[in-house]
This record gives sequence, C-alpha cells and structure tokens, in this order.
Amino acid sequence: DRDVTGVQTCALPILLAPMSLARQALPGMIERGRGAVVVVSSVAGEMATRNGTPYAATKAGLSLFANDLRRELKREPVSVMLTVLGEVDTPMLIDVRADPVMSQVAKRIGKLRALTPGQVATRMADGIEQGRHALVLPRAAAPIVGLRNIPSRLMDLAMIGVR
Repeated sequence: DRDVTGVQTCALPILLAPMSLARQALPGMIERGRGAVVVVSSVAGEMATRNGTPYAATKAGLSLFANDLRRELKREPVSVMLTVLGEVDTPMLIDVRADPVMSQVAKRIGKLRALTPGQVATRMADGIEQGRHALVLPRAAAPIVGLRNIPSRLMDLAMIGVR
C-alpha cells in the first residue's frame, strides 16, 4: 500500500522545517536592517504528476509560503526569493528516474540537462544580489510558474492601498 495523500512522516519536515527556520531567522534580519530568505521549491510542486504526491504537495506549499512571506515582509528590509528547480544532478535524481511513471514523464518533457548543484548555487547567489523575487531553473519552466501565480498577482492588485 502506498500513501498517496501526502501525509507521510517524511513529507511534513520538507514543508515545516523551512518555515520554522525562516521564522527563527527573520527577527535578526529585521533588526540588522537587511537579509534574504531563499525558499527552495520544485517544478514538481507547480504541476500534478503521479507517484510524487507527498513531495509535490510539500513543494507547492513552500512556493505559496514564499510568495505569502514576501507580501508579509513588504515593508521590512528583508527580501524573499522563491527558487523553483527542475532537475538537479543529485542522488535524488536517481530515485526519480528509477520510478516508472516519473522516468516516462522526464523523457517526454525533460529535454534539458540536469543542472549541477554548483550551477544552482551560483544562480541563486546572483538572484539574491539582483533582488529577484523568483528564480526558475531551468528558465524553460518559468511560464508554468508564471501561470500558477496569476491568482496571487490579481490579489496584489486588489490589495493596492490596503495597509
């Protein structure tokens, strides 16, 4: 039996740990008058696929958390950057490619090479320095993230002038 609900012991820390770490780090950043919170999510959290429910659900939650946190900190000297990653050449990628469904999906849509952890780190550092709100790697996945954020952007418009 597989638990496809996403409520697995291993899934909850993926969502809760980054939220808790941000909560603990923010007071010091605000006090210093500077800082950046980087939340790492996944393209898997932006679209539904089979055999990845717990992982995808936690990553979707982290994406929403980052976007909400950015809005909450709008008047503070702390930036929030959401980083949405596609394939990164780590041991986890071996597991994903071993899954029969995910390997077929990867063959159909994964025409790009996996990024190295070093490439990701460099691009994240550049994104922080540039003051970016979102970084999508590979860039080819950016339209997916953009479409998923339309409701939040509409809410931003509705909130103009609200304190």
